Amino acid sequence: MNFYGDDEGLHQWYRVAVSPTSVVTWDSLAVDAVPPGEHPLVLLSEIERIPYRELNAQDTGLIVEVDAQYGDLAYDARYGSLFALHRGEVAPLERVVFSTGEPWYDTAVFCRTGDGSTSEGSTPGGNTHCCTLFTFRDLGKAETVDYRNAESSLDA
Repeated sequence: MNFYGDDEGLHQWYRVAVSPTSVVTWDSLAVDAVPPGEHPLVLLSEIERIPYRELNAQDTGLIVEVDAQYGDLAYDARYGSLFALHRGEVAPLERVVFSTGEPWYDTAVFCRTGDGSTSEGSTPGGNTHCCTLFTFRDLGKAETVDYRNAESSLDA
């Protein structure tokens, strides 16, 4: 997880990572300015509620990557599973389109392969993209949000 902090005029960039053997590492770097965005605890509280077992039947481990995005970007379920996340519940999405200077976050979940091998659509090291999730709050910043079916939409 990468995030920024701003405390009494001191601007910092932080990176926290957890290895497959549960070793936590972190780095920090002084920066000139902190871009706008959510406080890390807001995102962590939603990420903690992701029903991982429902999204992945494998028992080989997961990688969760959260990235801030800006500008014009579209997501389509034809290229990877998309879900809305709200209070620990997920609803399948068909398409999401953003066009804003305000930051939003996409949460990508990658599934580790059991033998470490790679397959089509996987990332280096044998990690296969499982799905992308958006918080209900961030979907409010989207220009278009199409749920897979009408019954799937989440209520506030």
